Amino acid sequence: MLFRSGPTGQVGPTGPQGYTGASGTSTTAANTFTYYLSSTTSAGNPGQGNFRLNNFASQSAATELYISNQDGTTAHNNIYAYFSQLSLYGSAAVGGHAILKIQDEENFSNYVVYKVTGVTSNDASANGWVTFTIDNIVPIITPFNNAHSCVISFSLIGTRGEIGRAHV
Repeated sequence: MLFRSGPTGQVGPTGPQGYTGASGTSTTAANTFTYYLSSTTSAGNPGQGNFRLNNFASQSAATELYISNQDGTTAHNNIYAYFSQLSLYGSAAVGGHAILKIQDEENFSNYVVYKVTGVTSNDASANGWVTFTIDNIVPIITPFNNAHSCVISFSLIGTRGEIGRAHV
């Protein structure tokens, strides 16, 4: 028996468009928080929604940052769980735990960048505060004013690996 192919049929109509998928989540916002700078330089609780540096006159020369567990948004989100986990990343010996960028909320071209070399929990309550030991990496162009709204962002160094065994 011999089989022959017949002629090609007509192209069918285009089907309906599929559903649009859900939007993905942004990873940048998870490490960025709004706070207000206090000109007070003493070690202590800066108050809800505030942070302070131990050197206000020369902000690039600051070596400590004191920050409230609650951010400066209307909701006053408790950020303590995030802050308390920073010491799990990197170490002071390998370049710090995180890179900390403080940026002017009104002028994003004005910012200062520090390396976080230490994290101290002073009070874990919602009204508590954390101290970051910091080293300046990028100096500030125009110092921030008292009560100025800033965006504080963290870039994590990487999780600390297990300590290996010594070979003799």
